[in-house]
Amino acid sequence: MGKHKRRMHGEKNKFMSPQPKPAFPSPQTMQEGIMGGRQFSGTARNKNAPLPNMKCRELMGILHTIGYEVSRKKGSHIQLRADGLPPVTVPNHTEIATGTLRKIISQIGMSKEQFVAVYQKCA
Repeated sequence: MGKHKRRMHGEKNKFMSPQPKPAFPSPQTMQEGIMGGRQFSGTARNKNAPLPNMKCRELMGILHTIGYEVSRKKGSHIQLRADGLPPVTVPNHTEIATGTLRKIISQIGMSKEQFVAVYQKCA
């Protein structure tokens, strides 16, 4: 046999890279308040009021009051444009997912509180 020893089944390679860190913090890490060297607050998301469940037509009405106009439709998506504002693509679904709605709000440059205020005026 040569100089190199064969690794038996089940033996670990000493040159193997360490296990990747989990995507979510462990309960211990959350209690300590530190995640990856940053401060982590488990209650940060609960401070803001949740976004309302919204249909495509309701969102289109709100965007229309802000100044957006339909520029084109393709498949199940509608593109909107307004003077001086970035273009926005809205899915033409019965109910818009919360994450999608949050992304649309950030794309138009409004805060969540401002958007909810406009929504309550339109409703």
